[in-house]
Amino acid sequence: MLLGSRTLGWQAARAVLLSLALYLVLRPENVGLTPNALDPLAYAGYAVNFDAVVGALGQRWYFVSRWTSYLPNRVLTDWFGPFAGRLVWRLLLCIAALVSVWRVGRRWRWTVAQEVLVGTVLVTMPMFLRAMFTDYVEHVVVGFGIVLVCLALKFRQTWWSLALMGVLAAATLIANPLAAPLVVAPVAVAMWFGVVGWRRRMAATALVLAVMAMVASAGLLWFRWRHGLPNLYQPTLDYLRAEHGPSTLKSPHLDWLGRFTWIYAPPLVIVAALLVARLRRTRLDRSEVVVIGLCAVQYAAQWIDQFLRDGVSLEASFYWSFMCPSFGLLVCMTIGRATGRSTTGVVVALTVGWLAVLLVGAPDALRLPGGIWFLLVTIAVLAAVVLLAARSLPLAAAVLMLFVLWTQIAAPIYRPRQGDATVLLSPAYDHIISGAGSPNETLYASAVWLSEQMKAFPDARLASFVPVSGDAWTTVMIFEAHVTHRSIWPAQTPDTIVAQAMSQRQPNDPLLLAIVGEPFAVGRAATVLAAVEGVGTRVLDAQQRGGRGHRLVVFRRDAGDASVDG
Repeated sequence: MLLGSRTLGWQAARAVLLSLALYLVLRPENVGLTPNALDPLAYAGYAVNFDAVVGALGQRWYFVSRWTSYLPNRVLTDWFGPFAGRLVWRLLLCIAALVSVWRVGRRWRWTVAQEVLVGTVLVTMPMFLRAMFTDYVEHVVVGFGIVLVCLALKFRQTWWSLALMGVLAAATLIANPLAAPLVVAPVAVAMWFGVVGWRRRMAATALVLAVMAMVASAGLLWFRWRHGLPNLYQPTLDYLRAEHGPSTLKSPHLDWLGRFTWIYAPPLVIVAALLVARLRRTRLDRSEVVVIGLCAVQYAAQWIDQFLRDGVSLEASFYWSFMCPSFGLLVCMTIGRATGRSTTGVVVALTVGWLAVLLVGAPDALRLPGGIWFLLVTIAVLAAVVLLAARSLPLAAAVLMLFVLWTQIAAPIYRPRQGDATVLLSPAYDHIISGAGSPNETLYASAVWLSEQMKAFPDARLASFVPVSGDAWTTVMIFEAHVTHRSIWPAQTPDTIVAQAMSQRQPNDPLLLAIVGEPFAVGRAATVLAAVEGVGTRVLDAQQRGGRGHRLVVFRRDAGDASVDG
């Protein structure tokens, strides 16, 4: 009975239970590195190796500016460990998202069963899960963004809700300035609909801006005092001002437009929601119209970025995730409206059906067609939803839910033309569920292991790395080796490798050379390098148990040794 209560506390309790239950049932991939295996591990470095990474990176790259993304992860990692900590952080974000959506659902008269249904759909959409389980910025953009959009729907904004919007807006923009459309549109809605009178609107706007400035200033002062960084945000400002050539992520061809079927789901749901409301002769209330409008604005922003700003917001899933807050709430709203008069049994059946499809997955024989054929399928689905709505809204909801899910897990297989892009951009949404123990997780385990081993050296930030296998190149990213230029290509002569490592240090710094990767290759490289004058003494030789089974050999030569100083 108590779990059926609609109070904030009991909704939070339900959110905890639902999140944990879904996690145990679906076993999602805990570490999202697809399709971007570089940046997520770089951000993971802040969580498991914070001081060394900040010390090595300083203000040389914009990663350091995005503290609202990595700092909470780092704090919880310190408290609970590298694996449990990142899961606790994501649990907190899921709870905040669920409670926020459910508070909005009170206005739409959702039952507890409907809350469970829409909550399940929201936090198990592959689009949501891929963003949530990465250490790149998507997880906070999605988590903070959902709460921000829900706050914008309040009929009457209070000073507390406006202050919270300011915190979330600042945190989202600090995480990634490209999320500006996701921030500006909800704040504008809150000012227009939630505040009465121009004077109050001006005061409310001033409050939001003041809180945003306070959050930004807090990060600036903290990193200046604690880590000696004069301007935490300077790297991002410099990056935004710089002129960039063609993005290495941008495909020169548009083949992916006919294959990335998930990018067409938002307009389908918008049109379906409008047609069903008209067919049933019901009127959308203001909050529902606002949700549709916010989704349309964000969707337009994604296309504008892709083709007018020459960005990659449609073809890179870590930017496409900016669509998730408004789209996720729109899907929840549409399902809630369609199941409004359904019995608890019907709602439970829809919930179980959604989970069953996720668990079973999409056989290759049932993948959606690409190109013009997908357009025809979309038209057919929309027609089916409208026709079914005249007889049974729950059936219409089931078809719409299935298609929203199918666009993500049954998209046509995408293989870019050779040379189209340096990174495979397809997010492999169909590989997220039942992904515990995936290669991404073992790669993360190896990165954590490397970080733990290097903590034996107080000056680990000075280390140069020689990764001797492909996955080792990704593993050493946790030390920002690609940004600090401390990764060394192993296919060189031993003398050249040592000379390059020596050139990466200051005269008074020790020489610290770490070889990591497949055990046999590491052993062979270490034997050859040990004979090179000036490489120093082998001070560590460790073998990982589990993960990728990496081996790590570290040579050290302290400053003051003539062979190093010379």
